[in-house]
Amino acid sequence: MTSHLNGIILESQNFRENDRVLIFYSQELGKVEILVRGARKIKSKLNPFVSPFALLELVVAPGKSFYHLIGGEVKRYFKGVSSDYKKIIHATNLFRRISVLINLHRPDQKISVLLIRFLEKIDQIDPKKVQIIYYACLIKLLSLLGYRPEIKQCFECRKDAKLLGENIYFDFEKGGICCFKCRENRISAVKINSKVLEILHNLLYKNFDYLENWHFDEKSFLAAQNIIKKFYRWHLK
Repeated sequence: MTSHLNGIILESQNFRENDRVLIFYSQELGKVEILVRGARKIKSKLNPFVSPFALLELVVAPGKSFYHLIGGEVKRYFKGVSSDYKKIIHATNLFRRISVLINLHRPDQKISVLLIRFLEKIDQIDPKKVQIIYYACLIKLLSLLGYRPEIKQCFECRKDAKLLGENIYFDFEKGGICCFKCRENRISAVKINSKVLEILHNLLYKNFDYLENWHFDEKSFLAAQNIIKKFYRWHLK
C-alpha cells in the first residue's frame, strides 16, 4: 500500500553502491527514512523527486527497513536557497542538527510548519541576514522538541529576568537563566548580560518577519549564538 508524504529532505545519505537514503520530515508521519534505488545513477528516473531545499510530495511504499520511493512531485522549489552558498550551508547545518534530535515517526505539525517557513524566509532575504533566521529557527525547534530554555525568570527562585540587572547566568544543565545567588558556583553556568538575554528572548519568541528587520548589537549576538550552540550540544550528551 502506497502513501503520499509531504515535506522536506533533512539529509541524504549514500547507501550501498548506487542507492541513497533520504531522511525526510513529513507532515503525515514525521521523520522517516526513504530508500531511493539507483539514486546515484545519473539517469535515475527518481532523481527529479529528491531535490534538496524543496517542498516535496513523495509517493512511498513500506519496506522491511525503509520506505521505498516510487514517485513524487516537487510542489515548490526554493531557488533562492539552492543558488546561494551561504544559504545552502545554513540550511544544511540546521536540518542536520535537528535531524539528530528528532525521533522517527513522531509527526508534529508545528515543526513541519516552522521548517517550511524557515526555507521560505531565507529563500527571499539578503544572505547577510540568514544567520539571524538560522539561530532563531534552531532555538525555536529546540523549544518544540521539549528543550525550551527558561529565559523569563530565574529557574530556581523565580525572580523575574527584568529584575536581575547584569547578574545573569545561563545554566546549560538546568536549561535556563539563574541569578547570582542561585548560581552556587555551578560549572554548567556562564555569565551573560541583559543584551544577550534580550537577543535570546527575541530569537525564541519573535517571528521571522520581525527578526529580518531587527537591529542588534553584533557582539551580544555572537555571545547569544554561542549560548544556543552550547545549549544544543548539551542535549546531545
